[in-house]
Amino acid sequence: MNRKAFVLAEIFLAVALIVPTYLLIMQNYADLDNLLRRGPNLNDETQILSIVADIDAQSQFVSRIAISIEVIAMILFVRCFWFGLKSSL
Repeated sequence: MNRKAFVLAEIFLAVALIVPTYLLIMQNYADLDNLLRRGPNLNDETQILSIVADIDAQSQFVSRIAISIEVIAMILFVRCFWFGLKSSL
């Protein structure tokens, strides 16, 4: 049983390390793509401010999702690892 707990702990650790990083990288890529696609007029301050506000709102939302996934996966990692250690002793 302890081997299964350690395997689950490894899976949760991988999820905690990979998924949030991937989400943040993909969000930054999407933000850059949107910025280049819109082609802001650098002389129009209101357009630049609206683009920055949109990017900021999207980034905050994705960051909250990434942090939630990371916290949940780390809690599951710690529980599985602790259970594996406890059952092996």
